[in-house]
Amino acid sequence: MKKMALIFFLGLMMISMIRLYDSVMANDEAVPLLKGCNALAWTGSDDTSAQTIVDLVKFPQAVISSWKFDPETGDWLGFAPFGPVGANDLFSIDRFGVVFLCVNDETWWYRPVLEDSTIS
Repeated sequence: MKKMALIFFLGLMMISMIRLYDSVMANDEAVPLLKGCNALAWTGSDDTSAQTIVDLVKFPQAVISSWKFDPETGDWLGFAPFGPVGANDLFSIDRFGVVFLCVNDETWWYRPVLEDSTIS
């Protein structure tokens, strides 16, 4: 009986966490991510960390890597959230910058919604 009560309690906690996560993201735009690499425009603030970009994926464990092209050097900068820290050279994304999020399964990415007054 105690085992069933614990399983029920854990189930309720999971549902509550999912609802909380979805309500926190209510002011954000949900962007579907397909398996593979997805080109996305960042609508948040300048100098947002690469880890924050990954954290905004509904299932961050699906993220393999993120990439950004640096036109000044002609190099691709990369960030692998589960890879060795020393291998990462993508540290931040600026507003309206393009980032490629590579995922191993379909999921969602939440970015700030742009309002008409924010575009100038």
